[in-house]
Amino acid sequence: MLRGRALELPSTARAPTMRALLRCAQRRRDTARFTPLLDRPHPVTMKKLVRTLLIGTLLAAAACGDGEPPSGSAGDGGSGNGGVSGSVRCPGSDIVCPGGARCQIDAEGKPSGCAAACDEARACGDAACCSPGAACVRGGCKAADLVLGPPERGEPVTFATVRVDEDACELLHGCFGASGRRALMRFHVSLENAGDVPLDLGVPSESDVFEPNFCEDSYVVPRFFRARLRQGGAVVAEAELDGRCVAMPGGQYGCDAQGLGPGEHVEQPGTLACNALDVTGVPAGLYEIEITVNPNRTLAEARFDNNTIVLPVDYPACDGAICGGACCPSGHACEAGVCIVPDLRPDRQRIVDTIRFSYQTFPRDACELMERCVGGPGRRHLLEFEGRVENAGPGHLDPGPEFNSPLFEYAQCHQHFHFLDFTDYRLVDAEGEVVSLGHKQAFCLVDMEPLDPSSPAPRGYPTSGGMGCNFLSAGWADTYDVGTPCQWVDVTDVPEGDYTLRVTVNPVGAIAEQAIENNVVEVPVHVPAFAPCEPEPEICGDAVDQDCDGLPDDGCEGEGCASPVPEVCGNAVDENCNGVADDGCAPIPGADSCETPGELAGSMDYAAEITAGNTSGVALPCGGGGGGEVFFRFTLPSDEVVYLGTLASDVDTALAVLEGDGCGGPPVGCAASSCGDAAPGAHLAARLRAGTYTVVVKAAHPEALGTVRLRFQRASCLGERAGVISGSGLISGDTTGAPIPPSSLCGASSPEQTFYVPVCPGMSTVVSSCGLTDFPMTIKTADDACNPINIECFGPLSACAGEREGVNSRIYGARPGGSLGAITVKGRTPVDFGPYQLFVAPFQ
Repeated sequence: MLRGRALELPSTARAPTMRALLRCAQRRRDTARFTPLLDRPHPVTMKKLVRTLLIGTLLAAAACGDGEPPSGSAGDGGSGNGGVSGSVRCPGSDIVCPGGARCQIDAEGKPSGCAAACDEARACGDAACCSPGAACVRGGCKAADLVLGPPERGEPVTFATVRVDEDACELLHGCFGASGRRALMRFHVSLENAGDVPLDLGVPSESDVFEPNFCEDSYVVPRFFRARLRQGGAVVAEAELDGRCVAMPGGQYGCDAQGLGPGEHVEQPGTLACNALDVTGVPAGLYEIEITVNPNRTLAEARFDNNTIVLPVDYPACDGAICGGACCPSGHACEAGVCIVPDLRPDRQRIVDTIRFSYQTFPRDACELMERCVGGPGRRHLLEFEGRVENAGPGHLDPGPEFNSPLFEYAQCHQHFHFLDFTDYRLVDAEGEVVSLGHKQAFCLVDMEPLDPSSPAPRGYPTSGGMGCNFLSAGWADTYDVGTPCQWVDVTDVPEGDYTLRVTVNPVGAIAEQAIENNVVEVPVHVPAFAPCEPEPEICGDAVDQDCDGLPDDGCEGEGCASPVPEVCGNAVDENCNGVADDGCAPIPGADSCETPGELAGSMDYAAEITAGNTSGVALPCGGGGGGEVFFRFTLPSDEVVYLGTLASDVDTALAVLEGDGCGGPPVGCAASSCGDAAPGAHLAARLRAGTYTVVVKAAHPEALGTVRLRFQRASCLGERAGVISGSGLISGDTTGAPIPPSSLCGASSPEQTFYVPVCPGMSTVVSSCGLTDFPMTIKTADDACNPINIECFGPLSACAGEREGVNSRIYGARPGGSLGAITVKGRTPVDFGPYQLFVAPFQ
């Protein structure tokens, strides 16, 4: 049954001829359709279609007036007739609609024809039928005013890369240009009703404003937006997109009955299917995207000149995939719209807390000079600070193997790879001008500290084939402590004043990151005036120029105390680098008797002669049967670690320390053949209580004669908690609860234990934790605990085969006559600690 009253043709009406219809169409080209129900692309109800077919011909004739309207016809569209019973003249036009029909009011508010059927929601007054979106106000059709603006939150334009199957619904629906990998440009705008009346779209399942979208199983407003991507006036991509749930959350309407009240707004077009512009093949560059709402004017509006917004677009070049609106480089996964890449940032607070100024002297062949870390040789004024680089991103920093990689170069000076342009340090003045440059190549990136110590992120593993020393897990930081070579800016020639230290990580963008806005930090600094050197006596072996002649360790034998040699007596030079010239040269007279021992007053070398007159009167538990003896004595005011060695003697000897003054006390230490045939003699280390002790040195063989050179050292530099390794074998320890130092030469500060260990001259002492620890370990070694010449750090590069926790390390004995070395056991991060064992043994 048809809705509304039946249409009755008057007896005087005559059927229009085809010629009249064609003539009418030519006269009224501005009316593209006689009834909007016939040419709309969306479905219509069967009863509307039947009603339209029954009276279509009559409406066509009525719309043209079939000539001039009869006399007496009304022009107000609702109160009169056109000479035919029940006919209606549409106001402001010459259109006369037959009885039962209504004047169709178009989107611009003007009569455009006659509607055989009109939804009750659009019927207005006695004879008007409003266009979709209009409201009936006081008997007339009034329309909303749609305006576009930028979104209130989020980026207005984002990018994505998707893979489209050949049978994808969106492809069949025309949303993509083809199947396969497609690049998409999504836009988000705020749609507002700036008019005085509501935009009423109705219930999606009942209103012909909507169409079903089977790709997302919902109703949409079809072709509600048009997007055109332009460059230089030319359109390079274009699409018409659907609207979804056109209703302000919490507003007058909802998704079940859509519309916008005056002043209401909603973000469109949503994030479901067919909501993006396919820009596959569009080159990177600067564009403009022109977005128009209601481009085909299918909805009534008060005005159409404000329906368009133009947004700038910087379309990125991308060799990978667009992920979450940004380029995700090739080789990185995209998970839930997040590109799994690192996010590197320097730690500003660490810089602030550790800034200091120092002076160092560099020879002409120094690695720091070759790598441009200092401006020249000699004494340099340095601005030092700690460099901590954090990876706050979702992905690990894993650049892959160093060999044949453009990210790395092999540094001949250091004999390892450097990460090119990893950080950049520079000092700038108030005008922003650079006054001094510095740099720090990351030659060994490794997980040192978790960003969240209370809940450390799980560590990753580097790509196979690399050295394992250029990897930084997500949620971890690498740290370069103050004192690390090149961890500074050379300010030697910078005038005193206020400056800004600018620290940048990944300065040239060689590493793909989640963000680069956090790559730079700036810290204000005051550079003091360059202080002249104040001459002091040279200290051999410390690589510092104390006497201010521009040369460190000058006056020491050879190349200085970086290469100690046996003492040359009588030249007043400290060749063995213990700080005392000509020590161990003059034999102590009368040391051949236990009653008249030589006094050991300080840490240095002492000498005594075993002659034919020396007797063998003390039996040692560790050997030396029948050989001649010499005696020494020392007193400790408190508990201390003591090192004694005879490895520089002319004869092979055994060595014992007896408690008390005299030879009747019990032995507290005894050693013989400590270093094998490579260095005949003995040495030992022990922690002794306060008191007096007697040292007995005995020739290992009867009839052996010659000079005994005894090295005596009292050590307290490692602190009271330091242990003492007295011999070879397995050593047990536990860093649980151990103190954490404020800084560390070998990576991050972490719980650590230290040990004194005797070191044989010219030999390596092997220190290994392979298979003996459950936590990632770093071992630091020094050939001399208190006056080191060689300090080495053993971490991931020295990891044991098949495991990451343990390491192989060594101590090389650079000092002739042996030394008291040091071993420091620590975790690689502050949360790495626990029980462990070490295997320690000289390697001949």
